[in-house]
Amino acid sequence: MDVFAHALWTGALFRAINIKAKKKISVWKGLLWGIAPDVFSFGLLTAWMLLSLIFGGTTLDFQHFEAMEPAQRDTIPIFQIVSFMYNITHSIFIFGAVFIMLWFVFRKPLWATLGWLIHILIDIPTHSYQFYPTPFLWPISGWKFNGISWGQRWFMIANYSAILITYICLYLWSKKQAKKPKQ
Repeated sequence: MDVFAHALWTGALFRAINIKAKKKISVWKGLLWGIAPDVFSFGLLTAWMLLSLIFGGTTLDFQHFEAMEPAQRDTIPIFQIVSFMYNITHSIFIFGAVFIMLWFVFRKPLWATLGWLIHILIDIPTHSYQFYPTPFLWPISGWKFNGISWGQRWFMIANYSAILITYICLYLWSKKQAKKPKQ
């Protein structure tokens, strides 16, 4: 899924939790954890592409990038780095290890980090073999689920419509909860 949709879905989930929770979770921290896997995976590629565009140093034909096989893309060094970072940031096992490590260091669970897990869980069914299928079992297994490509127009329309409806419902729900007498 695209990074903006990840941010919006993660924000919606944490807002929903906070409506009923006694101890609130930072929506902004959860949102940042929710986009972190893509920022750390594709941030370097984005910077490389922008610098190449500015300084005219790119020889990669980006118009035909989608048609390239993933194995073909992985022969270009920048894409090797992106693929490796994608494996790390989209692995449930890596997430689990970091979550436990942070819990140990801070002596309490950092619930906002669940934004990262939400990101992975959303990506599993919304990435196809065509474009970065989610390596959620890495490094234990290389198996990936062939889901629906989030980049299809009908999916983008459905996804952002669902996000809009979700935020409207959250707004109405929070208004309703605010009117309830405190117990």
